[in-house]
Amino acid sequence: MREAHPTGAKTLQLYVWRDRVLLKEVIDRAKEVGFTGLALTADFSWVGNRERETRTGFTVPPNYSMRQCIDAIKSPAWTFDYMSRVPYGYKAVPEADFPAESLVAFIAAQMKPEFDWKDAEWLCSEWGSTGPVVLKGVARVDEAQRAMKTGFKGLWVSNHGGRQLEV
Repeated sequence: MREAHPTGAKTLQLYVWRDRVLLKEVIDRAKEVGFTGLALTADFSWVGNRERETRTGFTVPPNYSMRQCIDAIKSPAWTFDYMSRVPYGYKAVPEADFPAESLVAFIAAQMKPEFDWKDAEWLCSEWGSTGPVVLKGVARVDEAQRAMKTGFKGLWVSNHGGRQLEV
């Protein structure tokens, strides 16, 4: 694994979460380990409808259905890599005692579809002068103007690959 350049900028991509205590812990941890920017991903406030994954039976973690077992046999290199690796973990989530494969369930439980501009102001305030906060998911001029007035320093025009929001 390559080491990051010691003076390089590191930006944490953060999703809209319900639990402010956990969110604050993540923000504080990011500051402690040297993140210099924050990107709030507001175009992902619920887990997307991934029709292809539903159609193919793909799940994370695998559910070991007959179909997935057959697909695993057809892809031995991928299967070997998956089975022999050290499980990914959540380095930014304090005391996370669950594997990253439970990411979808974790994100679904944390999503806050009712996130509003007051929440955005709180987030910018919590990050403080650590570095810039950008808003990802801006799709309209009025949102861009409001984001800049709220305290964001940059914008990231996105609808999360076209599978999250129709704007």
